[in-house]
Amino acid sequence: MSEFAKDPKKIGQLQDDLNQVKSYFANLQTILPNTRKFLTKGTHEYRWEKYLQKHAPEVAGLDALTIEELFELKDYDIECIDYEKGILINGVFLVLHGDIVSTESAYTARRHLDSKGGSGICNHTHRLGSCYKRDRYGIRGWWENGCLCTLNPDWITNPNWQQGFSLVHFTTAGRFWVEQLPIINGELMYGGKLWS
Repeated sequence: MSEFAKDPKKIGQLQDDLNQVKSYFANLQTILPNTRKFLTKGTHEYRWEKYLQKHAPEVAGLDALTIEELFELKDYDIECIDYEKGILINGVFLVLHGDIVSTESAYTARRHLDSKGGSGICNHTHRLGSCYKRDRYGIRGWWENGCLCTLNPDWITNPNWQQGFSLVHFTTAGRFWVEQLPIINGELMYGGKLWS
């Protein structure tokens, strides 16, 4: 749901898309049954809410049309976090979808670092990047998380995206460190091994 031009062949596939996401959530529930899981609403979920408010205000408030109900999040033990509220982990690391976008890797990380005032990670840019800052209050950092989607979508040519993800490790003393794992041609390096 967006204002962008759509491929006419893909219109009407919303239920299939929802079913794919729920299948993914079911898989997560199977392999991570005792893990706390979150869905942080991003721009696409926000667009859904705004689309309903603009084009179907009479039904926009129905519980059945919320992200939580459409994705059946309770069935998969997934907590839903409102758009740009984020999750503050251990009081030191903010996880957001992100509402800032710059054209180059790490530029968005820098802008989030300046805007949010602390350390964290965002997902919106589909890029990997990091930025650090030291001042009288200590050292802080911000990371762009990469993406797991196709690098060749049908609505943009050669986007500056990188596939990958980040592992964030926390200590009991409140320290953390971030490992960014780029995926190049379907492969990533981790622990001295090449994974396909």
